Amino acid sequence: CYGGAGGIGGSGGAGVRGSGFTLTNSGYIRGGDGGMGAWGGYGSVAGNDGNVGLGGAGVVSMGNSVITNNLGGSISGGMAGDGVSQANGITLSGSGNTVTNAGTIDGGVGVYNDSTGVLPTLTNLGTISGSIAGIWNSGSVGTLTNGQNGLTYTGNLPSNYYTYFTTPSTYGTISLSSLSGYTLSNYGLRIATGQNYAAGTYDNVIQSDQTLSVSALEPIFGVSYHLASADGGLTWNLVIDSVVAARVTAAATAQGNTVALGAAAVIDATPGLLAMFAPLTTDRQLSDAASQTLPLLTGASMLATSNALSGINRVIQARQEANLGLSSGDDFHGDRRVWLKPFGSWASQDDRDGVSGFDANSWGVVLGA
Repeated sequence: CYGGAGGIGGSGGAGVRGSGFTLTNSGYIRGGDGGMGAWGGYGSVAGNDGNVGLGGAGVVSMGNSVITNNLGGSISGGMAGDGVSQANGITLSGSGNTVTNAGTIDGGVGVYNDSTGVLPTLTNLGTISGSIAGIWNSGSVGTLTNGQNGLTYTGNLPSNYYTYFTTPSTYGTISLSSLSGYTLSNYGLRIATGQNYAAGTYDNVIQSDQTLSVSALEPIFGVSYHLASADGGLTWNLVIDSVVAARVTAAATAQGNTVALGAAAVIDATPGLLAMFAPLTTDRQLSDAASQTLPLLTGASMLATSNALSGINRVIQARQEANLGLSSGDDFHGDRRVWLKPFGSWASQDDRDGVSGFDANSWGVVLGA
């Protein structure tokens, strides 16, 4: 997908432009190139250079758009008519935009969020680059998750910044410069499904052109970590002090989820299974996920089905008794030819002897003719 090229001295068009759209790209999107600025001479009058046209952005959203650039996808800004400067890969304004990148985004600025832009999430698991900056945020970004090594960032800091681990030894790093403020509110970790955190020191997760302070670290259940700087806050290393071996069991125990302890022990003892739980950050999430691996209702589904069928049978029996003049409970709706009656039942069973409890609500209408 290409934006239109500019005429002489004209600007190139955006590859995609609008608001409230959903874009999923696995191909190539590029803004149009700007037009040349040269004017030809005539007679004895020499030509002159004139003004060159600017390139168009790859994608422009004015708000409420969901932009996903998949692995193998590319979004690029068009070149100006001088063949030197490049437009932004993505330009954002307004509220409600989200960007998820697993491919390549490049331009003068890879992703530019203007002063009106409110961007709740920006997830970068690919590459965002620019001759000026990979990301320039003049508005606000809620959460930036980064798995790219060497992402450059300028402007206003995000509220939350997460270092993303693609593998236990491959992780994102970010270089900060020309910021409006040098206090990061919240720092945390994220990891790809199927991978596990490993204790150790991970160098240069954050680099800054001025002294940076970090206000808070997001806790991750079973993972103890801290940030360390040996140069007064210019370079920060991540130190993962320890990772609890039986992380899922510890979470189930902390939540009092005794029913799931057996399953949690199997998960902790199986590296492949444990890796599927690595992205979860709280003991509640881990405990609930362990519960979801248990057999469904342990036979209680048969009981719920039986209760529903019994309800239908009771209604039919009551109808027959009503026709005989016997007591049949609540009245039926209808006449001698067509009738109907609603029914319902409710059952509740607490956890017992290591078996999960359940709640079962059954209702319906029986119709006869």
